[in-house]
Parts: sequence; structure tokens; C-alpha cells
Amino acid sequence: MKNSEESPSIIKELKENNYRSKIVFGEDCYNSEKSMKKMGFDEYIDIETPESSINLFNISDEYITNLIINELETKRNGEKIFYMTETIQNHMPFYKEKYEKYDISIKQSNLNKDENDTILSYAQGVHDADK
Repeated sequence: MKNSEESPSIIKELKENNYRSKIVFGEDCYNSEKSMKKMGFDEYIDIETPESSINLFNISDEYITNLIINELETKRNGEKIFYMTETIQNHMPFYKEKYEKYDISIKQSNLNKDENDTILSYAQGVHDADK
């Protein structure tokens, strides 16, 4: 059986076609950098900066989107890039304190407070991603 460095991947195929590959992750809790390098990614970026976060644990989708836009706007003319991200703003857990401010509200519900808070937190994340 082949080891992971010998296994085929879409990233290795893109590299054969002169693409540079980059992956952006939030906090690396699962040894992702090592795995992604074995798959063939050229660059791995682990984001753990306060200005990128909506709270202690969640990097905002807006921050990640701005990184991608900046990368694409500043790449060399003709350069080919495969850019992969893992956004985590709207990742579990969903709790009311996740956001300091809400742009949406629940007008009417038959659910209890905890269920409403969970739905509200999730919906705010979807709202932000949609922006």
C-alpha cells in the first residue's frame, strides 16, 4: 500500500499543470498542516489572530474572503492559483454569546429560549456568510 505522500491528489495534478496551491485554515486542531503538505499543497496558512476573529474561537468569513480577494488581486499576471479555505465562523457550537451584535431577530417561535438562541446564532452566521 502506498503512503499518503505517494497517493494521487487533485493538488498534485494541478501542480503538474503549473498551479500554485494554498490552503487557509483556522486553528490547526487536527494536525492539518502535515496532512495538507502530504497531499501536495505548496503553502499552508494557519490563522489565529485576534483581528480575524468574531470571538475567541471563530475566524470571520469576511476576513477569509478578504485574504482570498487580496491574493487574487496581487498575483502575478498569468499565475495560476488553486486556493482552498476552511471557514469556521458558522461552525458549532451555536450559542447566543457567540456574537456581540445580531442583525437578525426571531419574531415569533414556539421553541424554548435555548433552542431560539441556537437558531439565532446559526442564522446570524448564515447571514454573515451571505453578505
